[in-house]
Amino acid sequence: FWDLILVICLVYTALVTPYEIAFIPPGDPGLTVINRLVDFIFIKDMIMQFFMKVERNTRQGKIWVRDRWKVAKIYVNSWFLIDLASVLPYDDFTDTLQADGIHSVKILRT
Repeated sequence: FWDLILVICLVYTALVTPYEIAFIPPGDPGLTVINRLVDFIFIKDMIMQFFMKVERNTRQGKIWVRDRWKVAKIYVNSWFLIDLASVLPYDDFTDTLQADGIHSVKILRT
């Protein structure tokens, strides 16, 4: 069931985000609420990844890693940064930067 929710959120993001960027003025309250709900679902999934067992291939065959610290280490070293970058609210950051002026953009280059 959870995988279906994630697929729906991914399809929504893939289809709606380009349309939203191209045609809808910033600050549309309806899309803002839906986008934050989708962000919440992705953040919940990120948190869940720290508690799920992970299948690993070894010379002896496949094993399931269940130790939370090992699972967390595997996740942080694999998909965590990509997942984190995907849920950061860039539109909120850019709105703040535009309010402060172009000087603030230099911070992002470093």
